[in-house]
Amino acid sequence: MKIYKNTWKKFVFLDAPLLFLGLNYVFYNALAINELKTLLRISAILLLLVGWVLKKEYKIEKTMLVGLLFSVFALILNGTVAINFFVIMFLSICVTYPLEALVKSAFKMNVLLVFLMLFLMKLHIVNNTGYVSSMGRLRYTLGFENPNVAALFYSSAVYLLLVSQAKIKHVVIIISFFAACAVYYYTDSRTSFLALLVFIFLEEIYRLLCRKDYERAKRIYGKGAIIICDTLFALNLLSVFMIDKFMRFDKLLSFRISTFSKMIADAGWRGFFFGGTYHTVDNFYYMLLFQYGIFIYLFTAVATHFAIKNMIKNEDIRYVALLVGMLLVAMMESSLIRPEILVTLVFWKVVLAGKTDLSKQSKYIRNTVNEKQ
Repeated sequence: MKIYKNTWKKFVFLDAPLLFLGLNYVFYNALAINELKTLLRISAILLLLVGWVLKKEYKIEKTMLVGLLFSVFALILNGTVAINFFVIMFLSICVTYPLEALVKSAFKMNVLLVFLMLFLMKLHIVNNTGYVSSMGRLRYTLGFENPNVAALFYSSAVYLLLVSQAKIKHVVIIISFFAACAVYYYTDSRTSFLALLVFIFLEEIYRLLCRKDYERAKRIYGKGAIIICDTLFALNLLSVFMIDKFMRFDKLLSFRISTFSKMIADAGWRGFFFGGTYHTVDNFYYMLLFQYGIFIYLFTAVATHFAIKNMIKNEDIRYVALLVGMLLVAMMESSLIRPEILVTLVFWKVVLAGKTDLSKQSKYIRNTVNEKQ
């Protein structure tokens, strides 16, 4: 894999676009500045596109090309309601730097934005507002419009910290755990916290299994990850036809089920097959299905399935943990179709990139196992 130094080209054509996307999230969700949303997004796309052209790396993975064609079809059919998926597909193609470079750049930009938010809170330009939710839980916004939006922003930095490490040391895991606890303490966002714990748990389980039988560990880990992700896509699709049977859990899930049910009823069969709904709910699977249609939903499920198989084959274990953790969060959040959350771009790049390079972390684990045997 080529090593890309932090030259001005990398700053202009990778760091700056990611910073613009992240600033878009901050301006829109914390400062209520809506006027810059389109400008920042277009600026990020143009910079990535120019960088892609200048690097002359025009090879496009088949999965990316298919995803782009689906997104164009959805855009033509449904207009601007389908813009997010198109932007995600376009960005995934134009980011031609290696996955490692993308992750490290996204992490640096996310941390910079976290410090920006802390600075704005210190100046009281934005406030850590507290309120009691419908469930009687005291939750804080950490400078954003609501706790869930804040949790996604700060949890993104924690995720990127973990996947940016060639070798995830225990001190990094400890830092990530306490950072996740702090986000949970203020925002009381259970899904983000639990998903981060799943990520850390999967990493540690893999290490323990490798000590006994490396090849067997890889098979078990791979099959387990595939089963979890396939099941999530399948169950969410099936739940569309039986959501009303779970109304007894509506209050426990912060009245999400009744919101889901209304979305399904309003979208109808047209929404199921071709998308187009303007409703927003805290569930990535429903948003993907009813905004973009069943064909894009199935495409994403299949692409994720084969991405995990490729990563297990190439031993990119931390990215497998990322996909599983993010797809678990997706049960109660719609963050995976929001390109301004930087970890979302990494998620889609992993899903669409096809075969990835053998990561340094995997080499370290294998070498450690071989030395002990």
